[in-house]
Amino acid sequence: MNLTEIKRIDTENMFELLSNYWNDLKVAVNNAKQSNAIFNIQNKKNNLSNCQIEILILGIGGSAMSGELLRSYLKYLIGTQKIKFNLVRGWDIPDDINENTCVFVCSYSGNTDETLIALDTVEKFTKNIIGITSGGKLAAKCKQNNYPILEIPQGMMPRCAMSYSFFHLLFTLIRQGLIPENAIQELNNSIDEICSEERKGFFDFSDIADNTNVNNTNKNNQAIELAKLMFDKIPIIYTGQARMEAVNLRWKAQIQENANQICFGNFFPELNHNEINGWMFPTSQLNKFIFIAITDKNDSEKLNNSIKKSMNLLEEMGMEVRNISTEAKYLLTRIYQLICLADWLSFYLAILNNVSPTPIPIIAKLKQHNG
Repeated sequence: MNLTEIKRIDTENMFELLSNYWNDLKVAVNNAKQSNAIFNIQNKKNNLSNCQIEILILGIGGSAMSGELLRSYLKYLIGTQKIKFNLVRGWDIPDDINENTCVFVCSYSGNTDETLIALDTVEKFTKNIIGITSGGKLAAKCKQNNYPILEIPQGMMPRCAMSYSFFHLLFTLIRQGLIPENAIQELNNSIDEICSEERKGFFDFSDIADNTNVNNTNKNNQAIELAKLMFDKIPIIYTGQARMEAVNLRWKAQIQENANQICFGNFFPELNHNEINGWMFPTSQLNKFIFIAITDKNDSEKLNNSIKKSMNLLEEMGMEVRNISTEAKYLLTRIYQLICLADWLSFYLAILNNVSPTPIPIIAKLKQHNG
């Protein structure tokens, strides 16, 4: 299957979108830096350094992934003392919000029912609201109520706009004075590492020329190799929860949406106290699974030893196991490398499944039924 055949299946040209991955990151960062939106924190705005700020993020599906990434990254970058995070993927709102709760409302289309319903509830408690959207009802409501809007480019699938939302979230908190100077310096170093020309090679898994193809390629394209291993299998994504939680969620979601293929996941060390014991029956189905362990070099020695022992045990039981890691200097770079890999492998897995990676037919049908 050559590039011509891939493009025949990829009817909406996600290949080109992914090929511009590193440049889109630069655009997302620049857009976020140019915004001036901030929250109006009434009785705390003059003393932010000595208080904990409550952040509530409303979003669901692809529009919520940036919130998951922000929560995972900031837990590492600045800890949990300065910012209290709540991420609502649905309608139910925490009962402790008040007029000083800072609310990001994330809906790429601006028309996500669950998020708009949640916003209606939130407005009863606070007007401290910022919208992140490309338009729709959310943009109209924000304009009507003078809520700031962080604009995302139109014409993308929500899952492809994650970086635009993520950097908008992050730089809003920087403008708000919630990120310490030393953390800002590390963040800027991370962005330089991600967007530098030297890193472009990692982000480009598009090389299928010179008689290489999805069915018979060299091993330099890790995304294709992983897609081939996952073809006609059920991937299980295992990670630690501290640094790799958002990566785990992204891998699952991209395989499910892009490749239209079922995928599951769990976290260490919890899974070692329950799920690991379940990989015994039914014996006739166990060869249908492939285990992907994603580790971070800065996770604790205890965690990485636990993952290593567990994956070795599964391999001894006859399971197919692959270990994935990256050695970049900064955590955010490592996260983005792994997310980029998931985006590309799920694309190639879609091609192997002979489906276009852009449409989400079952989700579209559900939305029609919910009309």
